[in-house]
Amino acid sequence: MNLKNKYLMIILAVIIIKTNFSINVQAKEYNRFNNISIEDGLSQATVETMMQDSKGYIWLGTNDGLDRYNGYTFKKYSYEKGQENSLVNSYILDIKEDSEGNIWVATAAGISKIYNDGEKVQNYTSDSESGNLSNDNTTTMLISNSNKIYVGTAEGINLYDKNNIPIISIIVNSICINFLILNLLDIITIILPTIVDITIGNIGIINNVIKNNI
Repeated sequence: MNLKNKYLMIILAVIIIKTNFSINVQAKEYNRFNNISIEDGLSQATVETMMQDSKGYIWLGTNDGLDRYNGYTFKKYSYEKGQENSLVNSYILDIKEDSEGNIWVATAAGISKIYNDGEKVQNYTSDSESGNLSNDNTTTMLISNSNKIYVGTAEGINLYDKNNIPIISIIVNSICINFLILNLLDIITIILPTIVDITIGNIGIINNVIKNNI
């Protein structure tokens, strides 16, 4: 092996060593996890659902309250009987954000809307004067591109449209079927956010409208 080839081999060995070191360092940097527990301020140890909103807050729905986490501290939301701006129930099952920055919370006893300011709360239940949900046991939600709120309950899928109150029931079926339908629609709107919208026909059938004519 001549001198030139020896130099090339040394340079190549140095490059390989530096590359491996860089990969190991990056792996260590990205392999850091912080556990958050009740001791850190979490309302309850069982977290049913989690979401990051457009402001960067992390929302965690537990079996005993809703937590908004800013990376340092928690703001708690829960059911407090007789208190203004209380959630409708503390057993949280789903969390979604609409296009106006409002947070929608599905619970075991209705749905709660936390306004963009993070303070005002409005609740919806099966009572005809409080939302007219088909059932208080709400399990999952979907918000369409046109900001319509679809809510899966134990007795059908309900639609909330702020321009068309009260909430109306559009599909009455088993809770399992409702869950599958809403999650399928959720996947569609994530994959095709610019071309899929959801509208309601006069006979209560969900139609997919392709905006870009494809």
